[in-house]
Amino acid sequence: MSGNPTEPRPWDRRPDESPKAYAAFTAYRDLGEQRSVAGAARLLGRCVSQFYRWATQYDWERRAHAWDLLQARQDEEAVRHERDEMVRRELKDISRLQQLAMAKFSALVRRDPATAELSLDPSVTTKDAVAIYDLTLKMQKTLAPAEAESAAAAAQDDPYLLADPELKELMRLARERAGRDSTPNKEDT
Repeated sequence: MSGNPTEPRPWDRRPDESPKAYAAFTAYRDLGEQRSVAGAARLLGRCVSQFYRWATQYDWERRAHAWDLLQARQDEEAVRHERDEMVRRELKDISRLQQLAMAKFSALVRRDPATAELSLDPSVTTKDAVAIYDLTLKMQKTLAPAEAESAAAAAQDDPYLLADPELKELMRLARERAGRDSTPNKEDT
C-alpha cells in the first residue's frame, strides 16, 4: 500500500470488478469481526456461491485486512487526538486556576506606592507566609530548574540568599510576622 494518492488502495473498486461484485465486497468488508462470505451474501440476499467466486477472484480477505488496518490507524489517531484535546483542556484549566490563585495571592501582598516596599496583609498568618514562601520556591524550580536548585539549596542555609528581591522581602516579612505572632493562632496549629 503506497502513499501515492493516485494509486488505488486495496479496498477501492478494481478496474475489472463489476459494481455488483464491489457492492458484495463492501458488504463483506464492513462486517468487521463478524466477517464471512456467507454472512455478506445473506446480508444482501444473494447467492452464496457467487460471493465465494468473487471473494476468491478479487482477493476479499487481503483487501478487507488492509481496510481493517486503515480503520485501526484511524481509531488510534482519533484516540491520540482526543487525548491531546484532553491535555489541552486540562492545561487551560490549570492555567486558569493558577491565575485565580495568583489573584488571591496578589490581594495578600501590598506594595507601598511611595517606597515600593512590600508588606503582607494583616490577615496573613505565619503559616500562610511560610506556604507563600514554599510556593515561590516551587515556582522558581518550575521556571528555571537549574538556577532554582542552587537558589533553593542556598535558601535552606540562608533564605536571604535568594536572587529575587521580592522573595527576600516576603521572607523577611514572614520572619517579622513570626516574631510578632507570639501567641499561637488557631490557623497556625
